[in-house]
Amino acid sequence: MQAVKRARSLREALELCSPCMERDVALGYMAGMSGDIGTAEKFLAPAVAAANDPANRLYIAYWLGILHLLRADGPKKSSHLVILRWQMRAAAMLANAAK
Repeated sequence: MQAVKRARSLREALELCSPCMERDVALGYMAGMSGDIGTAEKFLAPAVAAANDPANRLYIAYWLGILHLLRADGPKKSSHLVILRWQMRAAAMLANAAK
């Protein structure tokens, strides 16, 4: 959780960077963890297409899929964070298995 807090403090610096997959994933992750699903989707959708590594593509697509489910189901914001944290752990395991 401390890493998320540090990443949030860097949001403005990231927004000033040139658009790239890494920037979009970081901004999308931060938006998703803050409960801003629309912004997260805006950053992650192009990142899936830009990812060259299959493990990265899987990780980003999985994350994006969970966000789509959250948008469709409309759970409370507190539930978003629980689901997103679980999803991130699961995605990390999938990405490691794909290598």
